[in-house]
Amino acid sequence: MVKRIIVSCKDTHPFKKIPEFWNDCQRNGIFAKLISMDTAATKGIFGLFGAYDEQLNTIEYSIMVISNQEQPQGFTVIDIPNAVWAVFDCRGPVPQAIQKCRQYLHEEWQERP
Repeated sequence: MVKRIIVSCKDTHPFKKIPEFWNDCQRNGIFAKLISMDTAATKGIFGLFGAYDEQLNTIEYSIMVISNQEQPQGFTVIDIPNAVWAVFDCRGPVPQAIQKCRQYLHEEWQERP
């Protein structure tokens, strides 16, 4: 199950908007709802950087859990094929851990010519 936002990549927007999104999800009950829907053997909440729109300079970001439950209203289900994802462990205080992980992804995993 997924809750997602579209974030502008201008200046430092992702470093501000993504932690705000996590905080909003904790405050408004979405975080608790996601945890209650988690049916994976190894439980956990994941942050997912999705599609980047080059023209708009935006990136899709989602907070998600693995679940086999029916999709509740306001949530999205996505299927991610095994060959197109990787897991990066972001441990530490929020938002610094998320920002450090995003910086690593941007520097090390961006497409190169």
